Amino acid sequence: MTSTTTNHRSARLPRAVLVVAALSVIAMLVWSAVQWPDMAAEIVTRESDARHGTSRVTREVTAIAMPLALLGMTALLAVTPTLDAKLMAGVRRTSDAGRRASARVLGAFVVGLSVLFPALHVAFVALQTGSEPPVTEIVGSAVGVLLVVLGISLPLARPDGETLGDGEERVRAALGPLYRIGGLALSAVGVGVLVASLLVPAIAVVVAAGGVALVFVGIGVTAALRARRR
Repeated sequence: MTSTTTNHRSARLPRAVLVVAALSVIAMLVWSAVQWPDMAAEIVTRESDARHGTSRVTREVTAIAMPLALLGMTALLAVTPTLDAKLMAGVRRTSDAGRRASARVLGAFVVGLSVLFPALHVAFVALQTGSEPPVTEIVGSAVGVLLVVLGISLPLARPDGETLGDGEERVRAALGPLYRIGGLALSAVGVGVLVASLLVPAIAVVVAAGGVALVFVGIGVTAALRARRR
């Protein structure tokens, strides 16, 4: 009984992560309250044509959409490690250290979302108020921060525990060392996106999408080649 309790505790998101997410939600709600008097009752996001009608968004939706999205994502990621441990119990046996590492990775993702979602919230509220803040720079910078945070935590995501198949074991052994390199590369992409957002905002999306794709395709291809040699 003690072991099971310990395992479940080791799979929980760190409390500091939940605090960061809660503060982010509060900040977004405060921003909505401050901007509320200047927000239009509704805005048209897409004009009607032969295929669809006019799409409108009310200020009530704009005010709470991102806070609710962050709450939902945090709740989902908070239960993911425990559900994974239960559902995959017959497939692999992950150590307490592995479960804690997995929870830290998910926690880092939540922290990154706690930066990204407020940036998106500011952008959406700006559409409702008609103001023109530097949306591309704000959102691009937030994406860069998210990628840096994920890159720092990526080495913790390397496969851990005992597996039931020799093929899976070879892939795991091949993947392990690549997560550190991939983490450094992902952090470098994040810094590149951050710099591009501030200097040349128009290419920030290309840097983000292309960089992330190269990092993970590189990890996958290299791991597959190494696994075949074993």
